[in-house]
Amino acid sequence: MSDHCDSLYLMLLFVELQFLSQGLYSHEECHLDLRKITSFASARFIHAEVCGIDVVKKLIKFTDPDRPPMSYDVLSINIGITPKLGTSAWNQGEESTSTMNITPVKPIDGFSRRWDQIIARVVSTVKGDEQKNISFQLAMVGAGAGGVELCLAIYARLRKEVHQLGVDPSFLRFTIVNRGPHIMANHNKYGVQYRCIFRCQYYM
Repeated sequence: MSDHCDSLYLMLLFVELQFLSQGLYSHEECHLDLRKITSFASARFIHAEVCGIDVVKKLIKFTDPDRPPMSYDVLSINIGITPKLGTSAWNQGEESTSTMNITPVKPIDGFSRRWDQIIARVVSTVKGDEQKNISFQLAMVGAGAGGVELCLAIYARLRKEVHQLGVDPSFLRFTIVNRGPHIMANHNKYGVQYRCIFRCQYYM
């Protein structure tokens, strides 16, 4: 059961996010068709949003009032995570003043749409400023391998988009925010960390 018919291939999640954000792969090339996979496995795919589970009666409830609850014997839940941004508007799928500038990577299913909106916003800003006296600051929260690589991929894509408009991309500024003093702290200090710091300094 899923409210989406396609999903990113989780085994290569961050690799595909990098390719998707850089524009190297299309949406279709980065995603798996859940309908084809379940059909191949002789399983049933239900395209619907789940809104509740009755663990006593063993029933799964759906958002669609016309779809009756579905019974189960054993239930496996794999819904991923959704960041809590502290506003009810975000939880209802609506933007507010405090969330319109926040773009969570997860849920993964919606990142592609949100990323397209960021690109459109940057391009619109560049085209709308005749003096080209503009600035764009992006802060990436999280300095693990995924956060750092995704930040570099996003930077490369935005530089490409701006360069194609004939504008110097030096106005793009990126910041990686981390609770610790080192980026990619779980990796080798004199190997991966050193090369990563060099890349960040070179590109940013």
